[in-house]
Amino acid sequence: MGVVRVYSIGLLTAWFEPVKRVTAAGAVLWPERSNSRGKPFTVTKTNFAAVVLELGDGLQARLTANFYVGDPADRRAGLEIHGDEGSIRTEWFVATAPIEIGKFGEAYRSIKPVRAAAGAGEWYCDRSAGVFELWKALREDQAHSTSGEQAAHICEIIEAVETAVQKG
Repeated sequence: MGVVRVYSIGLLTAWFEPVKRVTAAGAVLWPERSNSRGKPFTVTKTNFAAVVLELGDGLQARLTANFYVGDPADRRAGLEIHGDEGSIRTEWFVATAPIEIGKFGEAYRSIKPVRAAAGAGEWYCDRSAGVFELWKALREDQAHSTSGEQAAHICEIIEAVETAVQKG
């Protein structure tokens, strides 16, 4: 189940503080699946989770992660962050996704990204970006944004989620 949450938790822990507390519930909602070649298999681990993460300074994040989304859903990779003065919306997986912001009581509006994506296309994902950022950090003697410490913390969070799901 961790694969469904790992990217979103990575973003949250990179942008905000570490997670202090985890609350979660989940289940196996879709036990009979097929792989990309059509071979059936049975899921025995949690494939749906609703998670509340309490980060430093009391920030709360709700994360719903699952494989139980298919057509006609149009925002499967959606990411929304809601704060005191408004919201920001994008896709957590797509480097070329539009970025939208909106103040409370107003509609979302598109904004230009700070920098252009390295590639193009509706579902472009730069799988080499992390390696490039690591190389750059090493050359410039800077800390890398995704450290081993952060990776261990993400694993700790995923284990806490699974424990909460299994033990109620």
